[in-house]
Amino acid sequence: MPSAKQLAYIGFKTSASMMLFTVYGGYLCSVRAYLYLQLRSARRQAAEEQQISGVLRIETEKTSPRVIPGKN
Repeated sequence: MPSAKQLAYIGFKTSASMMLFTVYGGYLCSVRAYLYLQLRSARRQAAEEQQISGVLRIETEKTSPRVIPGKN
């Protein structure tokens, strides 16, 4: 049967390793959240750029004169 000192040592080691796992898990969660937010902002920016380029293309088609070969 383990002594009180041995039990205290085992408890200390167990709590220290659990604390380390908790800190590491928090780190992994924060990295994952950061990457998710970066991806979301990149997607949003790409969608805005696509929307703006589509609007510019439509406006350019409306304002630019059509060139018909052989007619001008």
